[in-house]
Amino acid sequence: MFKIKRDEQGVIVKHKARLVAKGYVQKAGIDFEEVFAPVAQLESVRLLLAIAMHYSWGVHHMDVKSAFLNGELQEEVYVQQPPGFVDGKHQHKVLCLHKALYGLRQVPRAWNQKLDASLLAHGFTRCTNEHGMYIRGKGATRLIVGVYVDDLIITGGNAGAVSKFKAEMTNTFSMSDLGLLLYYLGLEVTQGADGITLRQGTYATKILEKAGLGACKPSATPMEMKLKLLKEGTTPSVDATEYRSLIDSRRYLCNSRPDLAYAVGYLSRFMEAPREEHLAAVKRVLRYIAGIVHWGLHYRPGRRNEGVPKLLGYSDSDLAGDVNDRKSTSGLIFFLADGPVAWQSAK
Repeated sequence: MFKIKRDEQGVIVKHKARLVAKGYVQKAGIDFEEVFAPVAQLESVRLLLAIAMHYSWGVHHMDVKSAFLNGELQEEVYVQQPPGFVDGKHQHKVLCLHKALYGLRQVPRAWNQKLDASLLAHGFTRCTNEHGMYIRGKGATRLIVGVYVDDLIITGGNAGAVSKFKAEMTNTFSMSDLGLLLYYLGLEVTQGADGITLRQGTYATKILEKAGLGACKPSATPMEMKLKLLKEGTTPSVDATEYRSLIDSRRYLCNSRPDLAYAVGYLSRFMEAPREEHLAAVKRVLRYIAGIVHWGLHYRPGRRNEGVPKLLGYSDSDLAGDVNDRKSTSGLIFFLADGPVAWQSAK
């Protein structure tokens, strides 16, 4: 398999080539058991950034090279000899894998077990509620690590402790030290003396270009005030696949834009049989995004002697506001140190 890796600006960083097994021919219970592997949720990532900025800590980024090849298999797995590397003396034999190979169904689980055991051996404690987050030490030497497959984000108040951890991981795995966090899961991160900013400007621009609205007239709000849409409207139907694609792309944009949560959640209710009025409402959301492409979240440094950051939450409900089934829509948002870290809008 060949893949091109790009940075946050779309510039080619690396050309990758991998040997990949045909995992789709594996059978559950025979070739693999557990396949699930925990990763840090984006709410936890935002929480980590808010805590780091409150204490004026830097946030670092490391990447494990060919991470899945480090996983150790518990099952017996056999593969054919790869093309171009067939042993001439044993052409009709297969290979027994001792370690994981990309494409196998159990690979994410095997890699996570390997990484988890390594972090625990280095003195970390895994969070009981978020298995993708780890912590080590207390006070000035405290380290917090967030894991998303093969990406590690690291923060702590002691530069020496951060460097020591990087050295430990480099000795254990083949690592890439990417320095201060700049780009993570499609999120653009800017760190400075005035705080940390989280944006998805490049992603938003791609959405607008894909929808053909790159040069459209911006809208001041994502939706009309008190807009009520019926599932069975009077206007003609539209392409459901295109409609779902537009909604799904906006859902990921909500990871740095809480102002879109209600509009995207509301318009998601009509994905089964969308009509022209539903598509018009989606395009209004796009025009709103066009006017604020580079907006995002900002986490400020804590004030001197401010102490532990405070958690503050708000919630509200429209009380039977849905005209189709009279269910309520509830919304909530939580702030840590005056920065939004979690939000939701759901029927």
